[in-house]
Amino acid sequence: MTRGATWRDRAHAFIATLDIPETATLRDTRRIFRENGSRFHGGTHWGRRAWGKATREFQMKRGLLPSTAPAGPLFTFAPDIIFPFRGMSE
Repeated sequence: MTRGATWRDRAHAFIATLDIPETATLRDTRRIFRENGSRFHGGTHWGRRAWGKATREFQMKRGLLPSTAPAGPLFTFAPDIIFPFRGMSE
């Protein structure tokens, strides 16, 4: 590792050293990442965050996970519910 590398850079470099076959499924990659995650982050907060992001990026690049979340609102209020700051400008 180079001095001054970010957690993310270190995570990607560590993932590159793992033996992950090209034919690995999502289940296989998750197992490999789960087995090796603590070796990378050692329980540190930033290490765990970087590890999670780097593993998701790896799985998206391989096409094992969708690259984007579904679009649209997660929750909307019914039309009969009116807030004072919404729809009262007339």
